[in-house]
Amino acid sequence: VVADDAEAATLPVGDAADGDTNDAEPVVEPIEEPKDEQSADPKEEPQDLPDSDDEFCKAAEEVQAALDEFSSGGVPTPEQVESRLNNARQKMAIAVDLAPADMMDAVVTSAAGFERLAAEFEKVGYDILDADIAAMEAIDATPEYEEANDRVTLYLFEKCGVGEDPALMEDFDDAVDEVLPEERTIRDQIVAILVPLGFTPEEADCLSRQEELVDALSATDEEVFALFARCGVPEERVAPLLSLDF
Repeated sequence: VVADDAEAATLPVGDAADGDTNDAEPVVEPIEEPKDEQSADPKEEPQDLPDSDDEFCKAAEEVQAALDEFSSGGVPTPEQVESRLNNARQKMAIAVDLAPADMMDAVVTSAAGFERLAAEFEKVGYDILDADIAAMEAIDATPEYEEANDRVTLYLFEKCGVGEDPALMEDFDDAVDEVLPEERTIRDQIVAILVPLGFTPEEADCLSRQEELVDALSATDEEVFALFARCGVPEERVAPLLSLDF
């Protein structure tokens, strides 16, 4: 018995533990919690960026609308000219910021040329009739401005559907140049047209300052007589003009 007790006493503790399964603690396997799909970080979907060409075209449409307003409704007053020019400038600045990379240089140059044209109106108090046509034509004829303007005009027509066909507009401009006298201002052109019709330079200058003159061709005889009477031209001198085919 003593020997058995001694042998038992010399058993390794580990072996004794392995042999005794009644006192061992049960092994608990970790339980995986179900994944909460709603709490998972969703992958961000790529956002569709606006088409830069589309944005530029929309801005160009607004520029064209501002320019159309500038030349609509007969001869604008100086206040209207200033307001419409400033509106066009604001729209043009937006278009410059949205210009496609391959057109940026042309758009910037074209906008800078427009600023120079606007400055010519500012010099004469925004009176469109007194603006120096020769100076503005010189700006238009500047090689870098002319090239940039041609590129922008063609791009807007072909890519954006804005404006008229550049080829047709060039023919129209040439036709206008052939008809109008070569004078420095629109007022000078009006005087140059009226004097050969029998009006004195003073009468012609007075008539050029009448806002209603631009609508004279569509006015009634009474309205035309009243218009010329304000410049001291009697009816008997005006009557023969009413039968002319302008």
